Formats: sequence, C-alpha cells, structure tokens
Amino acid sequence: MIKQKKYLLPICLWVMIFTSLICFAETSPMNCVQKNFDEIVSILKSPLFKNKTEKEQQNEMYEKLDSNFDFKIISMLALGRNWKRFSPGQRDEFANYFSKLVTKVYLSKIRGENLDGIKVDYVKTIDLKTKSRRSDVYTVLHNNGTKTPVVYRMMQTESNDWKAYDILVEGVSLIANYRDTYRTKSMIPPETIIKELKAKVEK
Repeated sequence: MIKQKKYLLPICLWVMIFTSLICFAETSPMNCVQKNFDEIVSILKSPLFKNKTEKEQQNEMYEKLDSNFDFKIISMLALGRNWKRFSPGQRDEFANYFSKLVTKVYLSKIRGENLDGIKVDYVKTIDLKTKSRRSDVYTVLHNNGTKTPVVYRMMQTESNDWKAYDILVEGVSLIANYRDTYRTKSMIPPETIIKELKAKVEK
C-alpha cells in the first residue's frame, strides 16, 4: 500500500530530474530516466558538492541543468495562455530566470536531507498514440520507507533526443502546479512578472 506524505523532498528531486532528462533516440525512455536519476543523486551525495557554498552549488547545478534542457519548453507550459502575451525577448528572459529559480528552490529544500534511503523501481513504459513520439515511464520512488508513484512523460524531439515534458506525482502534474500559479497573473504585464521572478532569483 502506498503511503500518503508531504511532497517536500521528493518534489525537489523530481524538479531536478525533470530539468535534466535528455537522452538520444537510441536510448530508451526508461534508460534515460534511470541514467539521469542516478547521475543527479550522485552529484548531491558528493562531498565536493556538499562542501561548496550555497551560491557555488546553485551555479554548478544551474550550468548542468541549463546545458541539458531547453527551459523554453517548461516555461511555455508553465505560463500556459500567458505565453502568447510575452514577446520573444521576454520569453527568453522569463525562461532564464525561471530556470535559475527552479535551481535555487530545490537546492534550498534538499540541503541537509538524507539521500541514502532513496531508490527507484522502474515499472514499465507505455508508448502514447500521438503524432509525435511520446512515452510515459512509470516508476515508484522509495524515500526512507515511503513509496511514491511517479510518471515521467517523455517526448522525442526533432533532433531525435528524448526530453521530459512533464512529471506526474501520484497523478498530479508538476506543470499544472506552475500553470495554476501563473493563471492568476493573467492581468499582470509580462515585464512585471519577469521583474518579480528576477527578484526571487536574486533574493
């Protein structure tokens, strides 16, 4: 039986995994998820990483995530209909600060947590019947005695690599959470939304 629990640590991990999931076409979606999960947890457990300052940790992880994921995709999904109100330059600026905020938030939440009890069961992959090649990778995350079902929604891009475009945690979409936040800002000018985001990053 899967226990109910607070999402604090798991969500921080999943956000990080989500923003680093990229593999080439010859790699299966499930292998892609597994490879990146192991890599990220290894970095977090590294004594070298733990001994760095908070700013150094943020910069190192941001560089890794930014080089492995096009944050324009997640930013577009997070903003929902608001995306159309942003100019091309504003979209780039929003994506830049949004990626840095994600990095800052999950590192602040995960700092000091015990990662030794984390393990993942890779259950199955279901190919979706869509125009583009998409697959759902079903997993169960074990975190110190707690089990959480996680589904990684993967898509193959025009360059033939695999990217995660959403994560479902116990059936709840991670992207939907962000979209709900920005839906309430439909009357706020894009420049104000970017200014607020920048302030959170630089705080």
